[in-house]
Amino acid sequence: MKNIHVYRSIDIDEINNLFKNISYKIVDIAEQRYNDELKNVVNLVMNNFSKYKIILLAGPSASGKTTTAKLLQNALRASGIGAWVISLDDFFWGKDCIPKNGMGQLDYESINSLDLDLVHKCLEELILTSSSEFPIFDFIKDTRSEFKRLIKISDGDILILEGLHALNPELMLPSYIDKCLKVYVSVSTSYVKEEKTIMKPSELRLIRRIIRDNKFRNTSPYETLKIWPFVCEGEQKYIDPFKESAKIFIDSCLSYEPFIFNKYIVELLNMIDKSDLRYEEILNISHKLTYFKNIDSSAVPINSILREFIGLA
Repeated sequence: MKNIHVYRSIDIDEINNLFKNISYKIVDIAEQRYNDELKNVVNLVMNNFSKYKIILLAGPSASGKTTTAKLLQNALRASGIGAWVISLDDFFWGKDCIPKNGMGQLDYESINSLDLDLVHKCLEELILTSSSEFPIFDFIKDTRSEFKRLIKISDGDILILEGLHALNPELMLPSYIDKCLKVYVSVSTSYVKEEKTIMKPSELRLIRRIIRDNKFRNTSPYETLKIWPFVCEGEQKYIDPFKESAKIFIDSCLSYEPFIFNKYIVELLNMIDKSDLRYEEILNISHKLTYFKNIDSSAVPINSILREFIGLA
């Protein structure tokens, strides 16, 4: 039976009323829904322990791949399975070798932005010898770090390989593809009001990325908005063709997150000059968030996927 990527929608008025009537209980409900989806992955691995040795975890930008991978690692270890996370971002070539798109800009969405030969070398070495040194990418300097990460595995351990291109057939060694569990994570939730879509999944991911890029990658909202069309174009070209090959789909949207993001976007809006070419775009984003009540980020659990974007309180 073919797997289908299912989308859902949330009524803004209903969720606003939930916050008014039952305080922050909706936070616990949303977090539990996401954790239940992670448990589905863990259960599948536990029930097919002899088959799956690698989890290929893919998804578009700002889908929460990094946190999902770490939480899966924790859940697997809690179940007695050794698990290691490997991020494909660490295999970026660096700014001097990244291919360019049709506009002459660095194309980080292309699979060719990764050193595939090094990916294959490290994975094969790790599988055959139980240890390998993996690169570390410095996003602030936009280049590989001089330091490396030594990973050692034992028999029965699971590798979690996460990144934009984790489901691309070019990435995995052909001899190991049958041992891979393919997982696709993304925002699959829209927000509606009076049957009109107010916020689409891609818009929520953009909000996540604007906040994260500014907080952790020294990138202004202007720069994030400038490259976003190319990010979406790259997703259609390099990620969408392979997502239906996933065995499991995870919706990383937490129903309450727009309530958290309002404050951050307003603060960033104040950083942009009104004459800026992208000012209207972020103003439109800010307007969409006015449909949601404000709640403080202290309501976000410490291990929530949202911490990947807003950091610690």
